Amino acid sequence: MTALVLDASAAVRMVLSPADHDGMLVEVAKASDVLAPHLYAAETGNALWKYYRSDKIDAQALRERHAEALALVSIWVPDTTLFPEALALAARCHHPVYDCVYLVTARRFDAALLTADRRLAELHRELQA
Repeated sequence: MTALVLDASAAVRMVLSPADHDGMLVEVAKASDVLAPHLYAAETGNALWKYYRSDKIDAQALRERHAEALALVSIWVPDTTLFPEALALAARCHHPVYDCVYLVTARRFDAALLTADRRLAELHRELQA
């Protein structure tokens, strides 16, 4: 079993439509630990809020799906400790800092990264090569 860093894009997909993302759910279930930086709570909340604003979910579902997204995480990583490295990585790779926070978390904990963001997944693969 390996540790897994879960990013907000994957989590939101899993909680909004679990049947369509059962492969991701299996990855989470198989992980020894599921890690996320504290940033994840705000990112998942904001993404779900956008679904609420577009009338795709109601206020109760917004709260419930957010609670489900938070429950997927077993270890919370303080992201203030990640920012110096994440900022340097963002500058070097020309990639958003918030994504780099997940990359640094994966690197520091020698963990896999689960994301639905293709660009982030590609950068993760490049950095591991």
